[in-house]
Amino acid sequence: GQFLGEKQTNNWAEYEAVAIGLAEAKSQGLAGRVLEVRMDSKLVVEQISGNWKIKEPTLKPQAAKIHNLLKDFPQYRFVYVPREQNSEADRLVNEAIDEAGH
Repeated sequence: GQFLGEKQTNNWAEYEAVAIGLAEAKSQGLAGRVLEVRMDSKLVVEQISGNWKIKEPTLKPQAAKIHNLLKDFPQYRFVYVPREQNSEADRLVNEAIDEAGH
């Protein structure tokens, strides 16, 4: 979990979280491996997978950043996990927000 600030939308933060995760995977030597990204944002999963168009202008640079990072992984897939089945992620987010004093 990491606090990303207050000035961005939730969707922007979800995209940024994917970018941070991909960069971290690469820094841990996982480039070149098969990657599965599991998240509770159906919007991000469908947009990055190419199933839905990205209409929001602020998300287009985020998507480009993610697609650039994905070049380091020969195979990947994005999987939607309903929020009810992802309570650990919610706990980590809330912890990061609390630690940032928000």
